Amino acid sequence: MNPARAPVGAPRRETEPRGERRGGEHGEPRGPRTPAFKRAESENLIYGLRSVATLLKADPQRVKRVVVETDRDDAETQAILEQAKDAGIRVQRVRRDELAALTRGSVHQGVVAEVAPFSFVSWEELLTEDKPALLLVLDEVTDPQNVGAAARAAWALGGTGMIIPKDRSASVTAAAEKVASGALAYLKVAQVTNLARTLEELKERGVWIIGLADDGDVPVWRQDLTDAVALVVGSEGTGMRRLTRELCDAVVSIPMAQAGAALNAADAAAVALYEVSRQRATKE
Repeated sequence: MNPARAPVGAPRRETEPRGERRGGEHGEPRGPRTPAFKRAESENLIYGLRSVATLLKADPQRVKRVVVETDRDDAETQAILEQAKDAGIRVQRVRRDELAALTRGSVHQGVVAEVAPFSFVSWEELLTEDKPALLLVLDEVTDPQNVGAAARAAWALGGTGMIIPKDRSASVTAAAEKVASGALAYLKVAQVTNLARTLEELKERGVWIIGLADDGDVPVWRQDLTDAVALVVGSEGTGMRRLTRELCDAVVSIPMAQAGAALNAADAAAVALYEVSRQRATKE
């Protein structure tokens, strides 16, 4: 059945082109509505108030766009909007359900940034500072949240860089950057193809390789950690790989007060990093 026709002589109703939205309250054209992000771009995201704010401060060139939940109008969000404006970064407002879909249900606190991929450095660049190196090496740590938490501890406790393998290891993902809470905007990270070779080259540069294991030879506080060191933390399930352990100059443990207790990879890294910081502060 054909739709009813307008009476002859009646003015024709102007229709909007498909995909176009009506103008704003002042009548300005808005053009086609674009989705917040394409699904393929979802890994190049940083979300969370502190993570986005820190990145805008430390490396605004990496940020392509900031997306904010429509109803967010608190002081922290406003500060992020001002940072984005000052840096000339486009801001987009979207509904809460769009942000939830974008972050796949992760806690985003109403703020998401589309960013360029994380920039890794060479391991040699981790040795350029004047003070003794304090490197954190993750050997097949596959949980990105552990990567982020370890990075946060390394930056907070004076670490000069972090090394992760390219294969069989979590990389610097959106989840890792969220947990790092801005630390990865400052901490240098090297991603290496052959971890064993990298450890050998670090030893040739005068860096002591110190592994962490439940059955370490001595408690971490009995090991001299005042020189340049690389702390190696293995996966929670199996620990360091055999070859990685063989390349260590020493293997230390973190004794537990309770039988059967254990720390995850990021917690163990934080304890060891603090011990390095404590020893170096005591020596000065």
